Amino acid sequence: YQAEHRQHFTGREAAGTGERKGTGIIMKIVDITPCYRITLENGSYGMETYIDADSKLQITFEDGNTLTGYIERVEYGTYPDENDTLIIRVEDGELYILVGNRIKDIKELSE
Repeated sequence: YQAEHRQHFTGREAAGTGERKGTGIIMKIVDITPCYRITLENGSYGMETYIDADSKLQITFEDGNTLTGYIERVEYGTYPDENDTLIIRVEDGELYILVGNRIKDIKELSE
């Protein structure tokens, strides 16, 4: 975050003033929503989507089976080739540990 957004903060006269030089646009934060960035790849192309942390999800596996629930926790792989792991809580409270490379698709469901 810091590296990507540093240029947006360097023009302020003082921290917290909301004043910016240059564009003349003054903005204030109106909402902060925690989310997960999901990267999908297929051969030579890929896409990213963002899912709110408290959203209901439908997860489709490589074999076509699905699971519906909420992300309880994410454990990120330590190395680039190591899989991320999702811990999903289903409606009855049971937890499932899912390995990232076995997931084909993740959809955010509306309640």
